Amino acid sequence: MGLMVDSVIVADNLATIRDMYIIRTLGKCADSTQLDNALRRVLNL
Repeated sequence: MGLMVDSVIVADNLATIRDMYIIRTLGKCADSTQLDNALRRVLNL
């Protein structure tokens, strides 16, 4: 997925933060289909 380190996304504690609190980007996710599907399932969307 292009991330610099192995990552785990935990969806049981989601929060929205302001951009000013983001110090740096760890990587990017070019294809977020799996992530989108997992969040839809967990959030009952």
